[in-house]
Amino acid sequence: MIGLAMMLAGATSPGFKSGIELYNDCMRPDRAACISYVAGVADTMMGMSSAGIVKPWFCLPPGSKAGELADVVTKYLKDYPTERLAGASGVVAHALLTAYPCPKT
Repeated sequence: MIGLAMMLAGATSPGFKSGIELYNDCMRPDRAACISYVAGVADTMMGMSSAGIVKPWFCLPPGSKAGELADVVTKYLKDYPTERLAGASGVVAHALLTAYPCPKT
């Protein structure tokens, strides 16, 4: 739980991808690195939620594709350029939370 909070805190740690690096990957004609990174973060967070480690951060529509999630993150990074200064994993989490909030229970 503490690790997840640190991941989402926004600071970029040495050796970890920054929001700038993620943005650059997402703007390349071959977006494979962007799509893979976004899918990995989303899959990890959903897995932690499914395992009961954390509450769901976002609720993806059925049939969501990794490329669509990367599109959401890319748009978020374009719309909020200062977010590129944060750690990439936190950017992905916040972009998906913003685009796909879970219903209030």
